[in-house]
Amino acid sequence: MDPHDRADRSRTRTRPSLPRVEAPRAHVLIVDDEAALRDVLRTVLRARFDVSVAEHGGEAMRVIEANETDIDLVLSDVRMPWVHGVELHRGLVARRHPLAQRFVWMTGGGLSEGLRRYVSATGLPVIDKPFRLDELESMLARLTAPDAAPPGANAG
Repeated sequence: MDPHDRADRSRTRTRPSLPRVEAPRAHVLIVDDEAALRDVLRTVLRARFDVSVAEHGGEAMRVIEANETDIDLVLSDVRMPWVHGVELHRGLVARRHPLAQRFVWMTGGGLSEGLRRYVSATGLPVIDKPFRLDELESMLARLTAPDAAPPGANAG
């Protein structure tokens, strides 16, 4: 073996790579009665977030209770059959749950005056349907950034 070959190989040798340390991913709970929208949001958002879904506010409350400290943000439709988003939010406020301030409303319009007033009074972000998925993803990334203030610091 030629000693120069050994020297050349030693110069090209790479250091062992260190394992990548991934920052924890934010966990978003999507609450909407439209199965197709839930599926699209879950598929698109899971590239960047951990995602749970619920069909209505009652199911969402069960998911929240089962994942007490795991969920970072709730993305909820306002108007749904069974338990709507406002009832879910009121339940979180009554429990003084921190997710009451980490909430984003989705609405397709057509809200009653009472629902519209409640949503407006929370001061929480609202995204109108139909929305662009890239805009939603960007909003959620801003709201779940480690240094982000809660979206509704005076909600509740």
